[in-house]
Amino acid sequence: MSEYLQLAPEHLSHLLEKHDEPMGTVEGDIYQLAMLIYQILFYMRPFAERPEDIRELADLLSNQSTAPIHPKVPEGNSFTMRLLSIIQQCWLYKPVARPALIKITDAVNREFGQDVKGTLIDQMIEMIDEYSANLEQIVAERTRELEQDMATTENLLYQLLPKSIADSIRSGKSVVPEQHGSVTLLVVDVCQFTKFCEAFIPVHILETLQELYSSFDYIVQKNKAFKVENVGDAYLICSGIPEMSGLRHLREVCRISLKLQTGKGTCLTFWLTGEKDTMRRQSSRSSCISQIKFELEDASNKNFLKV
Repeated sequence: MSEYLQLAPEHLSHLLEKHDEPMGTVEGDIYQLAMLIYQILFYMRPFAERPEDIRELADLLSNQSTAPIHPKVPEGNSFTMRLLSIIQQCWLYKPVARPALIKITDAVNREFGQDVKGTLIDQMIEMIDEYSANLEQIVAERTRELEQDMATTENLLYQLLPKSIADSIRSGKSVVPEQHGSVTLLVVDVCQFTKFCEAFIPVHILETLQELYSSFDYIVQKNKAFKVENVGDAYLICSGIPEMSGLRHLREVCRISLKLQTGKGTCLTFWLTGEKDTMRRQSSRSSCISQIKFELEDASNKNFLKV
């Protein structure tokens, strides 16, 4: 019903009375052309500001004995009075008083420059194409932002969990608890960390731990193990989960321990305490059961989850 509000009043009256679409006229086409120009120029539907419902508004528009009702022209627009006046003349209730198509074309040409080529319809199509191109650019930017957010979420997920577990979560598969016959854990902490905290300001402590654990992460990523978590100066590493045969996980943890001892981490902490061995490392091999507890924040989007 809303599309009939753009009919000329004489045609709308015929439609409401006889429930039959009337034969078109040139004057009626001029009225609807002005409605189309209005939507192209102001990007809004005619009569969108009116409080009446569609049926009431249709009755008001078809009643030619009342004061004419026209779409409201937004204030502060940049169009000339010449163009706005010709548009409003197209909405006159008397069909014979509406301007000819050549006057409308002339007003549009004057508004958008004398060098405008093509018919009025060609110019409108060009304006619509420009609007569509701008809309496509906005959609492309939003899509690119969404892809960046998804990539950030995936990177965080792969940092928190082993790759095979993260792949299962991404695909929406359930991760059931699993028993492992033999795994190796390695706990690393900084010797005399309490004294170090007493001697330096918090910002210095955080920067040092960040640099220390970044070097740890780099070493762990180069081996078949993953960081479970770190709390304060304690750093927990696990190997043998979710999959590794035999006692290879023990060899991996020993290799990591040696690299931590001779790597960047030891150099970072040497000057803190004045001792040669500034890191305490303790490993343990045993059986265990692993379980990943997570829930989807939004069932329709598998990228948002709480681990």
